[in-house]
Amino acid sequence: MPFIFLKVKPDLPLKEEYIITETQKVFFLFSKLNELYSKGFCHLQESFYLSLLIIVSIMEQALSQLKNLRILYEDNHLIAIHKLPGWLAQGDETGDLTAADRVKAYIKVRYKKPGDVFLGIIHRLDRPVGGVLLFARTSKALTRMNDLFRNREINKTYLAVTKERPKIEKGKLSNYLLKDKDFNKTKVFESNQSSRSKNAKLAETDYQLEAVADGHFLFQLNPITGRPHQLRAQLAHIGCPIVGDLKYGFPTPINDASIALHCSALSFIHPVKKERITIESTPPKTMPWSPFRQLF
Repeated sequence: MPFIFLKVKPDLPLKEEYIITETQKVFFLFSKLNELYSKGFCHLQESFYLSLLIIVSIMEQALSQLKNLRILYEDNHLIAIHKLPGWLAQGDETGDLTAADRVKAYIKVRYKKPGDVFLGIIHRLDRPVGGVLLFARTSKALTRMNDLFRNREINKTYLAVTKERPKIEKGKLSNYLLKDKDFNKTKVFESNQSSRSKNAKLAETDYQLEAVADGHFLFQLNPITGRPHQLRAQLAHIGCPIVGDLKYGFPTPINDASIALHCSALSFIHPVKKERITIESTPPKTMPWSPFRQLF
């Protein structure tokens, strides 16, 4: 039986779609080989056959990690993806596959990394939130990006959909937030002077009502600070809970358990190249985003 080689040019840009396509080709070839082997039409040493099984098993695992992964930006220092709602940004007690796991798998395949892959988590998105999620590929980039976030030198833009119109359509939300770790929920206070709020931290967000359609209200949100559940808690506090956000008072869930909050853009001065870059991501086309799809 003739050997079949998959030859890839060294300079070919291996995007995630290409990697998945080529991996599926290998699965197909192996399934045909396995069929011939099981019917006795070809002879393989048992050790070689077992090695093939192990290789394919590893490739199957890599393929599952790469599924639905979309790269928004990539260079030697940073990598940004379109995080889907439901993906964990980093590990928790559930042990579920994370966005970081998926990106590491992509880097291992894309750059043929034999060992552990360094990937620094720069910021986080809540599990039911989608949009731009940025990672550092080097420790140097991680340190510099952490400094940019700490010094509030990154412009963050989110979109959110509510079913309530705000009393004031443009302004700044400024109050104090305190995370209740037992209930994984953030409480909002107007000051931090009382005994209940003394540990609360200042949270500020610029907001604007962008559009109204079919009884839905589209907000643009630009958080200045980065407190846990900041946007979710602040919108609920002004009587505009985000669609699907049961934790903060919206009455019904979205079918996929997401909430209508999306990180649509990050803009900053690149930590190494020293030039401004803007990374963008569009929200889903399904409800409750679909009334505004002409805007994205």
